[in-house]
Amino acid sequence: MIKKLEIVKNEVNFDWNNTKVAFQNWFLAPQAEWNVVVKFDWIEFLTTATVNKNPDENKDFFPLMVDFREMFYSAWKIGGAPYRRKEWKPSDDAVLVSRLVDRSLRPMFPSWMVNDVVLTINTLQVDKENLYWVPAIISASLAIMLAGIEFEWPVGAVRIGYKDGKYIINPKKDEIGMMNLVIAWTKDTITMIESAWEDIPTEILIKAIDIAQEEIKFICEKQEEFVKNFAKEKIEATISKPNDEVIKEAEKLANEYEDKFFPTNKESFGKLYDEIIEKLKKKFEENEEITNSMINQAVFKAVKKVLRTHLLKTWNRLDGRNPLEVRPLYTEVKLLERVHGSWLFQRWETQILSLTTLWAPWKVLLQDTLEKDDEEERFMHHYYMLPFSTNEARWYRGQWRREIWHGFLAEKALRPILPEEKDFPYTIRIASEALSSNGSTSMASVCAGCLSMMDAWIPIKKPVSGIAMWLVIEKLTNEQVEEYTKNNPYLKIVEIDGEKYGYIILTDLQGQEDFTGDMDFKVAWSSDGINALQMDMKVKWLPTFVLQEAIQQANIARAEILEFMLQTLPEPRKEVSPYAPSLTTLKLTPDNVRTIIWKWWETIKDIIDQTWVAIDFEDDGTTVITANNQEDAQKAIDMIMDLIWEPKVGEKIKWKITRVESYGIFVDLGKWKTGLCHVRSFKEYIEDLTKKFKVWDEIEVEISDIGKDGKIQIKPA
Repeated sequence: MIKKLEIVKNEVNFDWNNTKVAFQNWFLAPQAEWNVVVKFDWIEFLTTATVNKNPDENKDFFPLMVDFREMFYSAWKIGGAPYRRKEWKPSDDAVLVSRLVDRSLRPMFPSWMVNDVVLTINTLQVDKENLYWVPAIISASLAIMLAGIEFEWPVGAVRIGYKDGKYIINPKKDEIGMMNLVIAWTKDTITMIESAWEDIPTEILIKAIDIAQEEIKFICEKQEEFVKNFAKEKIEATISKPNDEVIKEAEKLANEYEDKFFPTNKESFGKLYDEIIEKLKKKFEENEEITNSMINQAVFKAVKKVLRTHLLKTWNRLDGRNPLEVRPLYTEVKLLERVHGSWLFQRWETQILSLTTLWAPWKVLLQDTLEKDDEEERFMHHYYMLPFSTNEARWYRGQWRREIWHGFLAEKALRPILPEEKDFPYTIRIASEALSSNGSTSMASVCAGCLSMMDAWIPIKKPVSGIAMWLVIEKLTNEQVEEYTKNNPYLKIVEIDGEKYGYIILTDLQGQEDFTGDMDFKVAWSSDGINALQMDMKVKWLPTFVLQEAIQQANIARAEILEFMLQTLPEPRKEVSPYAPSLTTLKLTPDNVRTIIWKWWETIKDIIDQTWVAIDFEDDGTTVITANNQEDAQKAIDMIMDLIWEPKVGEKIKWKITRVESYGIFVDLGKWKTGLCHVRSFKEYIEDLTKKFKVWDEIEVEISDIGKDGKIQIKPA
């Protein structure tokens, strides 16, 4: 007899604001470092963590990979392209979840760690009511801790909705309302914020963040309680840290270059940075134990330290700006005459060309994912950043995850300003080409996309602009506080648990500053409130009042940018481009539509063949005609109106003759009806009608009678 394998299953169940949550560990994926199954109502994810214990120590970065796998069986469907019917490359939605998890967890790993860590999140089942992001982050955090990988604190997450004046914890899809805020947090600090809404006031956002903090403390404590049930051998992180001598020499060189760094642009900064690396390599060229990776890391840390200290001491930035200043702007509209909408937005060395295309209503994007079953999207924003934008000599073979993420952020900011479909039924696509990149191309895409839509005659609800913010925060001694505050009016001091911290918030992040800061914060705004917000943390500490100050400072900058934008084009154009398709909406009845489509081959096909239009019918009778020009549109409208025409006694009309007999002529009255104009109805006697009238001649007649059997009697008008 075969012996049954004994399986131990550990499970914890609890309620979290009307959501039933379960953490499970059992026999699935037994050869991974560890596995965990997290359930949110009927969402169920299997998350595994694996780590390379013998990594390449010459790496100068932490290789964390998050792979969110959308499995169609989990949504009880056979999805994918019709010619494949299986999972293929990750959808944009899957990429967004993977990026979100990465951003939430990365700050909690040890500095200088080079072990490859792979988190695989498999969807086992989904309910199409709950959303993925929160359980994905929580399951990834649990898997890492259970695997014994060095990880400072558990990371929790929560989604906050706002509907009818109430905040909703982890809302279902139909409960989100006007705010959709996702926050990842440890018990003490924010690590990531991702949000979308329509014109949310700052005070509502800040209160939502305070509510989120308490909720995340709860879920972090639940993670810690679950992990205590398991004894797992710790996996020692491989730390590829330069020795003290290399670090000391790198800091010495960086300090020597401090005055040369201020001011610099992207190109000159890069040259100075490379000089430091070359000098350090030459210093240790005979020491085989010192690798290029160690030198790169040492220089990176040393230059970062110099730039941060200089900023805190003097407020002076690399390009000479003060912390509140936006870089010089340039805009140009209608850059391409035949493209429906085009706009160039440049912020110093960041340049975005935004191109808007209008298309027929039926040319929508069909979304086939676990959450969406052939769902129609009438608005698309696609972002591209090719290698030449950063002067890189490599080829481009499709969008990177970063491009998908940046495009998504800009799309979230632009979507709330779109007109209602009934008012503007076009399908809309914006392509944002990052032609040059030096800081916040995503927010530049928001600005460029807004004006590009206005150039394309899209009647947006209100214009929107975006800005990237930046933060440096550092623990300071009393002596440093006294010294720094003398020369830096922008430096703020706060005392937390007896320790003094100095922080400075900077407007309009540029590329060289990105790697030196502690917070990357992007916000898009209309005149009435925030539309989208994204924040990444690189440190493990951030009070909410600092975030609130950053939002207030960002609001000043975005208003300045919006004012500059509207000088180029103050409002949407009054008419669509002559190169855009012509759209005409007819308000018909459902009976009219049935009449039109009753004989497809004889009616609709005939109209399309003669006019080259596309015709879209809605259930309520609304009919949209898309044509290459207004002439074709009008011809199609006339043919449709002929089909649905209802005759009335006394009405005078002009129609074509379809048949001529000695006793009368037959006139085509549309809708497969004919009218007889008897020879006796003519005022003057005509001996032979065939000699005066021919088939396809037009004649004006008057309807004299409509019989109960539907037969129509007519007479010459």
